[in-house]
Amino acid sequence: MIVAPIQIGIAVVIHNGHYLVGKRQIQQTLSGYWEFPGGKCHTNEPPQHCAERECLEAVSYTHLTLPTSDLV
Repeated sequence: MIVAPIQIGIAVVIHNGHYLVGKRQIQQTLSGYWEFPGGKCHTNEPPQHCAERECLEAVSYTHLTLPTSDLV
């Protein structure tokens, strides 16, 4: 069976030598594991915007722009 690829956006945020990570909640798959902010892109959403949105949701930033030169 061929599965269609899923587009995602993930951010590795480093600030003053610290990484932004979150711990997965008890009701989630892989609960207790640590993860970088990220997730599935919405329809027609570029991965950069998805990563920015996920960071905003993780830390309640009012404005965040990720540098495009660091995209992989």
